[in-house]
Amino acid sequence: STAALPPDRDLLFSRFGVMFFADPTAALTHLRTALKPGGRIVFVCWRAMAENPWVAAPMKAAIQALGAAPAPPDPYAPGPFAFACSSRLRNVLSDAGFTDIAIDPFDAPMRVGADAKDAASHSVGIGPVGFMLREADEAGRVRAVAAVTEALARHVTPQGVVLSGATWMVTARSA
Repeated sequence: STAALPPDRDLLFSRFGVMFFADPTAALTHLRTALKPGGRIVFVCWRAMAENPWVAAPMKAAIQALGAAPAPPDPYAPGPFAFACSSRLRNVLSDAGFTDIAIDPFDAPMRVGADAKDAASHSVGIGPVGFMLREADEAGRVRAVAAVTEALARHVTPQGVVLSGATWMVTARSA
């Protein structure tokens, strides 16, 4: 964004948003202008898809059902896993003028649906699985939804469908 930001903030925070910037260094540099000297940015973002069963399990089931994996995405393209690599994330923040950068892993169980059908509906509607299914024909989508539902049924608990989520908890300071 190029909106004028008054430099009067002590804190900026984001929950799963900063990894969608087309040019993260430019965007974070711009956001830093809203911070007072010494102000902090704090955000959470996803680690690698392979470390996130809430996405990896449905993706694996959909790939098996369709018989083909999509082309691997650019790991640095805007999207949920754009900051999966902590060294890249550190470089982006440093290049944007932040100091005292801390990038700490945080894993937690995630409730992804009330039951397998509900969880599958969410899984096929968003993210990499949703993108892959938009490219499939109707028969493939039906097979994939059934496979995703079956895979998620293995993770039903009394609290619903629960899988692990792996994130980075990030803090940095404006110079």
